[in-house]
Amino acid sequence: MLAHVRSGFWKVSSRYDAALQANPLRVKMISSAFINSLADFVIQMSDTAPGKQGWDVKKTAIYGIGYGAIWYAPIMHVVTTTWGRLLPGTTVLSLAFKSTVDMCTVIPTHLAAVISVQAATRGKEPLPAVRDNLYKAWTNALIVWPPVLMGVYRIPVAYRVLCMNFVSFNWNCFLIWSTSADRRELGYTSCPVEMMTKWHSDEIYHPPIPAN
Repeated sequence: MLAHVRSGFWKVSSRYDAALQANPLRVKMISSAFINSLADFVIQMSDTAPGKQGWDVKKTAIYGIGYGAIWYAPIMHVVTTTWGRLLPGTTVLSLAFKSTVDMCTVIPTHLAAVISVQAATRGKEPLPAVRDNLYKAWTNALIVWPPVLMGVYRIPVAYRVLCMNFVSFNWNCFLIWSTSADRRELGYTSCPVEMMTKWHSDEIYHPPIPAN
């Protein structure tokens, strides 16, 4: 059984690798659409707010295709391939420089895009949501993404976007796990970036004392 699973995995991997080498941007867009759609599906299914209607397929499609395929994948394809041409080295200084530039440019840009998309799909105004959440989300992202980016820039260029998508998916799952249903009244939302802004909030660890 294990041998069949292993064989199947390597067959799928080899086909994916061949497709990636033949059409890198297209495959990255499809992969990003799938992973981000799956992330939104998990987020929605983990949302136990009162009145929750179930899976919103349209919202998942907007996030997966609109953000994942059309926005995230092409931008990160250009960023990672450009770094691969201009600064291919993997010394600590080189990795730190690339990670620092990304943390000050593309990472906040993607955070703003995620906040905007999530706000719009929930019927809220994107600009106030970005204003209220972007800086805190970015400062919390500093905990995770600098070492991740330094690791990503050590792997082959073709796989960097896929790796970033997987890290984003697991980060979102962590945020969902860290915001259990019994704490939703303290300000948690179903948007992972807004969860990130509240992650270190004092009210999470010190709930208000009910009035007598």
